[in-house]
Amino acid sequence: MPIPEAVTDFGRCSLAVEAHYDDAALRALFLGAAGAPRDRTEYEAAGRRALALLVLPDGDDAFRLRPATDDGLWNEMKAQGPANFTRLLPATQAEGVRPDYLAGPTACVTPPRSWPRSID
Repeated sequence: MPIPEAVTDFGRCSLAVEAHYDDAALRALFLGAAGAPRDRTEYEAAGRRALALLVLPDGDDAFRLRPATDDGLWNEMKAQGPANFTRLLPATQAEGVRPDYLAGPTACVTPPRSWPRSID
């Protein structure tokens, strides 16, 4: 279904996405060639690359590109934590990149014990 032309702003939103993988694809997603769990940094890098591809450089949310493309800023954001993003970014931008779980009621989710330790 195409996005209606009259819709120009979706505001803050969350998505629930489902994917199905065969055994080989699932193992490749979580384990490296030697069978060891992939490091968290691999997932962060993949997510940042995806974000950099999705955000338009001249769009209203172009400020999201900076954490996605600036390794120094990204590492500092991780070190200081979401509650301190305003120390690193203008307040409106900090609010725009702050995780949704800090914007409203908090829900804790614990990953299944079967997940590799490197991603929990």
